Amino acid sequence: AEANLRSVRMVFREYAEDLGANPLHFIRLKPALQILSQSYGDLVEDWLKKNMLGKWENQQEATFNFEEFLRVAEGCRGLVRERFRSNCGFTDKELMVLTTNFAAMSTKCGMPSLPPSTLIELFRCTVPAIQTSKNVRDLLRKAMRVHRLEVSGLDWHGFLMVMRTFEDLLENDIAESSYLVCEELGLPAHAVDDYLDIYARYLHEGPRGLSPSDLQFIVNPEALSQLTSGKGYMETLAALNAWQLPDHKVAELREALVQMQEQKGAAGTVASFIHYTKELRANPSPRSSTNSMGEYRAWSPKMSISSNTWSIASGRGRKTMFAA
Repeated sequence: AEANLRSVRMVFREYAEDLGANPLHFIRLKPALQILSQSYGDLVEDWLKKNMLGKWENQQEATFNFEEFLRVAEGCRGLVRERFRSNCGFTDKELMVLTTNFAAMSTKCGMPSLPPSTLIELFRCTVPAIQTSKNVRDLLRKAMRVHRLEVSGLDWHGFLMVMRTFEDLLENDIAESSYLVCEELGLPAHAVDDYLDIYARYLHEGPRGLSPSDLQFIVNPEALSQLTSGKGYMETLAALNAWQLPDHKVAELREALVQMQEQKGAAGTVASFIHYTKELRANPSPRSSTNSMGEYRAWSPKMSISSNTWSIASGRGRKTMFAA
């Protein structure tokens, strides 16, 4: 609760007049909320219409003091929580991906319930890592056994239940190995969740699904030194965002990770991903044996809030699938 309040206060000071000494104007409300969570920007209009109709109807003059901004943020958070729980624990973004994959396979086979012969293709599309990682395949098989679906067909609800169980098993598997991140990579405790979120994205979207900031976080020694310098959490996030790898270095890193996966298989465990991380740091380019990671270009730092700072109170701890 204290960390959430601190995050809201930081955003309010960033977007309100005079560093928070004066109220936040209505026109800046949505951008401020989206710093806390992109989902809040989609929900704030509905929440205001039901809870602060006066401000909604008078947008040109409406302002929000800190207490009002906090109330809006907590209201949006509650709406996200309700959606999250109503979809087997998946967010709207995650549910859209699952719906698209299932609908495509259902259309392909011409029936609403998928026969066993189509399930491998469905799960390969949803979790690419199962193709080359024994550990991920074993977790998926376990999830299907829980719901007794190893040899039977799969309807939409059954697919959601299997994926929910798979995500829970994967989350537990990652959590049990989280201590290795500190031990092997020397990351401070507050950076471990960010690293594990990147790993979860890698499992679901593959190396090409990682963003430039994900790849920078993995290998950038300058950014990591900022994280371990003893500065405050928000200050270290700003320092991390103040450096950016050149585009050609990002492309080289991604290609190197792709080649590792093609040659050795997907990193289906935290320990394997740590090993890949060490290889990327030692030799980021697939075409060169020299480490040229000293090339950076400065850009205007933009404050960002880690998704772990303002997390969904779902009772499940950190999420693994399609982190925002």
